[in-house]
Amino acid sequence: MLDFERDFPGARVYRLEQNYRSTPGILRVASALIANNLARRDKDVWTENAEGAPVVLCECEDDRDEARFVIDTIRALRGEGVRTGDVAIFYRTHAQSRVLEEALRAADLAYVIVGGMRFYERAEVKDALAYLRVIHNPRDALDLRRIVNVPTRGIGDATLERVEALAAERGIGLWEAMVEITREGCESLKLAPQRKLAAFVRLIEELRAAAAHEKASRLLEMVLQSSGYLERLAIDGTPEAQARAENLEELLVSVRDYEESAASARPTGRADEPTLGGFLERIALVSDVDGYSEDQGRVSLMTVHSAKGLEFPAVFVAGIEEGVFPHARSLGSDDAIEEERRLCYVAMTRARERLYLSYALRRRVFNQDTPGRPSRFVREIPREHVTLKHRSSRARALAAPNSWRAPTEVWVDTADSQEASDDDAWVGMRVSHPKFGRGVVRAVADGSEDAKLTIDFPSVGRKTVLARFVARG
Repeated sequence: MLDFERDFPGARVYRLEQNYRSTPGILRVASALIANNLARRDKDVWTENAEGAPVVLCECEDDRDEARFVIDTIRALRGEGVRTGDVAIFYRTHAQSRVLEEALRAADLAYVIVGGMRFYERAEVKDALAYLRVIHNPRDALDLRRIVNVPTRGIGDATLERVEALAAERGIGLWEAMVEITREGCESLKLAPQRKLAAFVRLIEELRAAAAHEKASRLLEMVLQSSGYLERLAIDGTPEAQARAENLEELLVSVRDYEESAASARPTGRADEPTLGGFLERIALVSDVDGYSEDQGRVSLMTVHSAKGLEFPAVFVAGIEEGVFPHARSLGSDDAIEEERRLCYVAMTRARERLYLSYALRRRVFNQDTPGRPSRFVREIPREHVTLKHRSSRARALAAPNSWRAPTEVWVDTADSQEASDDDAWVGMRVSHPKFGRGVVRAVADGSEDAKLTIDFPSVGRKTVLARFVARG
């Protein structure tokens, strides 16, 4: 639009400033946010709608506590007569849906993923789970067929057809046929495909041996590393590949959550030792129809990209943390930050009557708890425009009763804010390295361009590298 006005200086501009959807409170919050974008034409958006409920900003202990906040609030809204189908939950990345989905299922609240697939239905998640099921039971022919050439390792359909023919001829299973070919050879297969098949069999056998003494979470890390799955995604480097890697990171978190919940229940005698089989049984219980009721409606879950053009009486925008929203890939570019801010504005203005914003002080990334900081978008909203909720113990200790002080030290008015140190800006950031792939910064020696960063890489573990050799995002 700005280019159009420059190219056609005689054009007349008509501002459409009346909003017919949202309450004045929602518009005040959204307008304060988008006013921080420079590449825009100023608008004074207004509405004749009633004031309505205040916008709520909630600080949560972690992503699981954030999911509990969403569930508790939805239940309260239902008590006030709001239909479940009138509620939407927005998030920046697909990977964030996993914790929310599990919380909704546990609460027996039906939901639908808009513009995407449920977490455990995503191709990369199904691939990883297929590896785990084959390790647990290599006679699972369906999963074995799924992973034998994923990622691509040169075992094509023709090779697999010959292996299946051998299995049928000898009356054995697909896995047994692969093992026999590896040990005895096969006249109907050339030497090259035999070698590739043997390499796959060795990979599975090594992982099965590790399964006897490794936790399920560590075993999944080994799968993603030794199979080359994460390495292929890192080489691809596209936003789609990065999103798939984030989903696999979230699957690791899911395994760890299972292990911790099982371990915490053991002293009471209510659970057994967490095992790979136990985790796979838990995943098998996930059903698309859990809690579904047509007359009750379903909560809508979606990324903020999918939310454009939609509207709902009640909207939650979850995960408004630096490096999450705005996304870590945008942090090095002013233009990218402005686009992220536009996305956040779109998410907020999808709400007609109620808007809930939330962020977490810890979020699990790469199977580890990562400290979180409120997004700059949170800090850009004047505190008088929101009602604060403090679920975190740190926030409750910092916030004086009946005061409008920030819930944490870092959420302050823009005018009196102090920029975080370069060291603070690095820690928790997602970065990419040309050799090691994507990782998360855990520590930094100093904030200069030659800083030594301690980074956790899923593919190779923890490494120390110079800051100039990594890219943010």
